[in-house]
Amino acid sequence: MFLDLLRRICHLMQLTLLPLYIIERGFPSSTAGLMITFYLLTATIFRPSSGILVDKKGSYAVMLLGSSVYCFATGFYMIDLQIWPMFLIRAIQGFGFSFHGTALMTMATNVIPERRMSEGLGYMALTQTIGQAFSPLLVIILRNTYGFKAAFLTVFAFTLLMTISGFILKFDKSKHNKRRTSKPSVLKRQARKLNLLNKIVNIDALKPSIFMLFIAFVVSGINAFLVPHAAERGIVNPGIFFTVSALMVFLVRISMGRVLQIIDSSLLLAIGMMFISIGFAGLFVCFNILILIIAGVFYGLGTGITQPQLNALAVLATGKEQRGMANSTFFMSLDLGFAIGAVSLGAIADFAGMGAIFGFGSIIALLTCLAYLILRKNFIPGKI
Repeated sequence: MFLDLLRRICHLMQLTLLPLYIIERGFPSSTAGLMITFYLLTATIFRPSSGILVDKKGSYAVMLLGSSVYCFATGFYMIDLQIWPMFLIRAIQGFGFSFHGTALMTMATNVIPERRMSEGLGYMALTQTIGQAFSPLLVIILRNTYGFKAAFLTVFAFTLLMTISGFILKFDKSKHNKRRTSKPSVLKRQARKLNLLNKIVNIDALKPSIFMLFIAFVVSGINAFLVPHAAERGIVNPGIFFTVSALMVFLVRISMGRVLQIIDSSLLLAIGMMFISIGFAGLFVCFNILILIIAGVFYGLGTGITQPQLNALAVLATGKEQRGMANSTFFMSLDLGFAIGAVSLGAIADFAGMGAIFGFGSIIALLTCLAYLILRKNFIPGKI
């Protein structure tokens, strides 16, 4: 979790800092948005190769490769670069981010007991919540107080710490680097004729990953459009939405084990999707701070439940020797959903107004929930 937390901190600090840096240099907001989309699409492109390499060479080696490349690229932000070289640096970072993330998640799924997979992945996902709680604020304070150079230097220091920690922390390298022997049932699956899709994604992990793509598509509207939407509705401090939702995510994930003893895992996932739909509906009709807080509660509960549950389904749908590819398939859907969503929802806002984003998001989340309830027997592997 420590390495994943450092990765999240670096990722979130740069997501906050780079748009400010680009706009201050005189480029339009669209260029800043394109920089983020380019980074996420690059990470998506490299996800399949990261999964294949994890399964062939081991997660520990791939983790070190990813962190080293990410650290190397981050160092260039301390130099005054032109805009196009910055796109190249973001592409290199996307490579490192996808390799490092896929390897770390595969390490986690290899040591978490299968019967507690969803609970364990929920704890892993807390790194996102913790990182988001202070990373953007920290980097903005650094930028306002000491300037961009100091802020970028701090980000580089975190990436360097992440890379060095990966080399010195003790892992069971034989467990994470050894190529596993496939079971007969797995060998039979692998004997199927490979096509282009098989080489890009893990077919067994694809079904839950598609659901994650639709959820990520919807969720992408929060970070990009909630603040201007709240301003249109006369809400002065929309930041309380993020505080409340982060608290709900934290509470859900630390109590996931107890919840799963009461509610069946497949039903819990449907409840999570429904909560996201309710949260977006609340934002659609939001005209005061109280409704915004209630929407934040439902949104936080929903996202806190949904991502680790779907991640667990993707991992458990495959054999252990294919978990690298399963994780890359899942996170590729996450990256792709965010990248497509930001652009598509922006077009909806231009056409129908800012509020339409959240009404549309509520409908998509609801339809995703209904589709899951209809199709879940096709890919639920049992308790997660």
